Amino acid sequence: MTWSRALGEFGATAMVAGCIPYKTETMTISIYMHAMSGNLEAAVALSLFLMGTAFIMLVAFKSFGRYNDPTG
Repeated sequence: MTWSRALGEFGATAMVAGCIPYKTETMTISIYMHAMSGNLEAAVALSLFLMGTAFIMLVAFKSFGRYNDPTG
């Protein structure tokens, strides 16, 4: 389900915002554009950055939620 939702949001972003480089370009569209143009190094670097950011945010929110739990 997550994969389907991610693909749907990517498509909606591409259709609504378009892809004007450096104006309406989101990170996911940037990864796609770099991968399609053959610049795999940039696509991998952006992907790793997004994964790292997501992991850090997950850990931060889990820690923050543990200390602010009203039941514990």
